[in-house]
Amino acid sequence: MHPTFQITPQQTRTLQFDQCRLIIDAGNNHFCFAVQIIDTKEFVGLEYYQFKEHHQEDVSQLLANHTLLQMNYAAVNIFYHGAGGLLIPDLFFSPDHAGEWLEKVNGDLHGGFPMLDHVPEIKAQHVYGSISGMHEMLAEKFPNASFLHFNTGWIKKKFKKNHVPTVMELALYPSHIVVALWKDEQLQLIQHYDYDTPEDVAWWLLNLNNQWELNQETLAILISGLVETQSPMYAEVQKYFMQVELDTRPVEFQYDFAFDNYPQHFFSPIFSLALCES
Repeated sequence: MHPTFQITPQQTRTLQFDQCRLIIDAGNNHFCFAVQIIDTKEFVGLEYYQFKEHHQEDVSQLLANHTLLQMNYAAVNIFYHGAGGLLIPDLFFSPDHAGEWLEKVNGDLHGGFPMLDHVPEIKAQHVYGSISGMHEMLAEKFPNASFLHFNTGWIKKKFKKNHVPTVMELALYPSHIVVALWKDEQLQLIQHYDYDTPEDVAWWLLNLNNQWELNQETLAILISGLVETQSPMYAEVQKYFMQVELDTRPVEFQYDFAFDNYPQHFFSPIFSLALCES
């Protein structure tokens, strides 16, 4: 099994892993992890695996055999992807009904058993289904890990990473995108959308633009993830929106020189998630 991207600087061999943080970004079609030294806040390693669906056997092999996943880390932070999440204002939330609400809104889309994140930044609870089988594997491997949904982390990092007050953020993954729409610094929407082609992505963005009555010429679109500026995907977004920008790495952290060989927006999603735990 070969990673799509592998950044393993020389110093990784002499690291004291019990002074490092392991951050995992896991979904149905990808598995990414990064190693960060806690004291210096420096990222010193990252690997990104892209799979077809139903890849849990691949993840199981990684967890059992990959050297960097066998180390004893000071902290492990795991972020899940998946459709079917539900944000419920604190004022109306009842833990006794969380699973029932999730079932009524999303049916069987939420997958495994209900999970819950508190998002105090927006005074809400995020209820979502675990990735069936994935949570059990990761919880067994990392019993002391913290678990959050990617969307929870994506909301939280917005309060630590300054951007324009009205923006449509697009985190791009192999077969899905996560879109967060902020208007006057207020979250309007955060959702997971599957896609097959660049045209699918453009359709989702245009549909959201029309639903929220936004201006395609002035709306800021901020893109992060594995997209080349010369790719059909990037060109398709630029075709319809005039203010398209690429995300950057959080300035709060340091990065081994090996990361300078890649565009900053490639790995900004997992770097930005680390803001939640810093």
